[in-house]
Amino acid sequence: MKKFILSLLAALFCFAADAQLPDITQEIYKERVALMDEFMQRFNSRDSISETSDSLTRQQSIVTILRLFNLSNFSSPEDPMLTAATEFASAAVDSCVFISYPDSAWTAFATCHGIYRKQPVTFVLELKVARRGPDMYKWVISGVEGELFSLPPIDTGKGFYIFPDSHETNFMALSDLTDSHTESIRLYADPSVTIDPLSAFFAMVYGGQLKIDHVKPLEFRFRQVPGWEFTVRQFERDNLNSGWLIDAIEKL
Repeated sequence: MKKFILSLLAALFCFAADAQLPDITQEIYKERVALMDEFMQRFNSRDSISETSDSLTRQQSIVTILRLFNLSNFSSPEDPMLTAATEFASAAVDSCVFISYPDSAWTAFATCHGIYRKQPVTFVLELKVARRGPDMYKWVISGVEGELFSLPPIDTGKGFYIFPDSHETNFMALSDLTDSHTESIRLYADPSVTIDPLSAFFAMVYGGQLKIDHVKPLEFRFRQVPGWEFTVRQFERDNLNSGWLIDAIEKL
């Protein structure tokens, strides 16, 4: 089987290398994985494998998935990374895994560029698919990554505390905290308090302090294949191997 797969992939390497030639523009357009829906269709468009399936059918199904990899990650058909990719593709075929939009085992990671208090910021939003009715779905925000949402104080030192007798003055000091010490408010918290980044994100947007300008890049992570996670990213290039492709795999 390995010899069969390597021979086909060797042809793919040569095919991709010729993609700069002007007379195959239509082939580039046809091979390019333009949309994530198209990626899913190609991932799923392999023959069903059963105990009675012949070896050739299984090998062809494995190659169908390997064609969805970012081939620039492999230096040659003998690259160890290609061996791992083949192991992954074999696992996908043997487990009869198929992926679809309403599947709960995939997640989008959107790198957002925006403005917070008139300053440029970058952070990553995690989104998942959720049901919103019979045969109806939507994307929902499920997480956020970024130092901004840990509410890092702009000041340092030990002088940030509420005086022990503040209760005798109805905690008048709290007015000053919310007026002049807003960006150091975390220093006044109990040391055991942890900040929930997602709650901080929602509060910043709710208060009109955080606005998203655009998203780039965008990636999707899938965990449908037993024992594996794979990441799909977009590659814009004049090449047969372009569009939404598997750029990383991790054995769990």
